[in-house]
Amino acid sequence: MSETGKALSTGWRMALTAAGAAAGPAALENLADFLDAPVPGTVAGALERAGRFDRTAPEPLDHLDAWYRLDLTGEAPGYAVLHFDGLATIAEVWWNGALALSSDSMFVRHALPVTLTGNDRLALCFRALKPHLEKRGPRARWRPQMITPQGLRLVRTTLLGRMPGWCPEVHAAGPWRPVRLSRPAPAVPADAHLSATLDPDGTGRLDVRFTLAGATSACVECAGIAAEALPDGEGRFHAVLSIPGVAPWWPRSHGAPALHAVHVVADGKRHTIGRTGFRRIAVDRGAD
Repeated sequence: MSETGKALSTGWRMALTAAGAAAGPAALENLADFLDAPVPGTVAGALERAGRFDRTAPEPLDHLDAWYRLDLTGEAPGYAVLHFDGLATIAEVWWNGALALSSDSMFVRHALPVTLTGNDRLALCFRALKPHLEKRGPRARWRPQMITPQGLRLVRTTLLGRMPGWCPEVHAAGPWRPVRLSRPAPAVPADAHLSATLDPDGTGRLDVRFTLAGATSACVECAGIAAEALPDGEGRFHAVLSIPGVAPWWPRSHGAPALHAVHVVADGKRHTIGRTGFRRIAVDRGAD
């Protein structure tokens, strides 16, 4: 999958409730008034598609909660990340009935790790903005004259639809930017360094260092021997292998130039990071 992930743009259903009427998605099970809703999009846009909103004579939406629901079926089970590029404005993300994320700014992007089972439900709740606009905040050092109400200065949301005479009073709420699903690419070892030596008794010693972004554990294999690679806390791993009776590397004039593949195993996948030979060089200071 690409870095942008899979766009979750179809299959969404939306319903409106009174502010605070549903504490969670379980309270919506018997609600029949769900509409098809495009994502990215807004509550006003979904209502307009259903013939229930007139942009030339817009009705306020700030006093209502808006619930979006999407069933994710057929997705391969496993780890994934949900990306929310923009949620307007006081938003909650519910995953399989549990609250997983809260947001109070329509301009902030969020990434939510999830575990797919193949039969999952994603729900988004956009809480009524009116109660937040009515809250008393700290004394204002300045009062903007073009926006209403004044409580908007305490909320991270757009001023479009809030400036009488400048634009229609259509209140923005909903997943106004894309919602995406991505699966992290498998970790691939990089920047590998191999150091091989041969003891006088024929035991090979192999020192391996490499980086493996996103992995928490790894194992190194060579010549039938495996050893755990330990992280150093900075994204690098280190492993030391002791290989008794390993076939040594010889120049062609003296024997076989044996080379052994070195593998890293991480997340169930085996990666070859190089080949190495075991040899020992010593100075012969005999009588001659």
